[in-house]
Amino acid sequence: GVEVSIPDLDISIETDVNGFYVLDDITIAYPRQVLLNFRKEGFTFYQIPLELMPNFDHPGNALLKGIEVIQEVDTAVDTKVMVEDGQGVEKVSLEIMAGTLRDAEGNVITGKVSVEITHGDPFTEAGAFSGGFEAADETGGERNILLDSLGYGRFTIRGENGEEISRIDPQNLALVVLRLPDAYQAGGEAEGRVKAGDTVPLWYYDSTAGS
Repeated sequence: GVEVSIPDLDISIETDVNGFYVLDDITIAYPRQVLLNFRKEGFTFYQIPLELMPNFDHPGNALLKGIEVIQEVDTAVDTKVMVEDGQGVEKVSLEIMAGTLRDAEGNVITGKVSVEITHGDPFTEAGAFSGGFEAADETGGERNILLDSLGYGRFTIRGENGEEISRIDPQNLALVVLRLPDAYQAGGEAEGRVKAGDTVPLWYYDSTAGS
């Protein structure tokens, strides 16, 4: 099954073999926003921000996508990790320069780390994106901006003990290359909406703020 949890309320349950679950008898001061988390080994983390109201059933449906690439890399060597399609075409890649990863205290991380990458196509896999495509223009702000996504990816770097690594030398940032989905390629339904040389904003999902 899949672990379903609300960390702030110290609530956790596992779905049955069909993916069903129920969280009930939640005693809190309403209304309140909580973050509903879904975790399963080998799959991407998924999260739903929910505004809980009294005497109301809140559906929490999740679509977890399998992690496409898990690769061990040496932090002392420049490394490129990529996801390819069935024809060997690169869909997404992450390049990390040697000696650029940092721990929570800012110290250089040495040794081996594990890189996990999953590519997402908003035309066919929009449901696998945490939080939906509503964005806030500031951390913790109201999600009042509707995004028209050109593609998304999830990148997770883990240390030797499985801990997530989220800091990098600001002078040597990692490089992410994301191929536009087939819909934007020649002959696709969105062909021409984006052209070579166009600049588009990069948004990210903050699993701490839920936006």
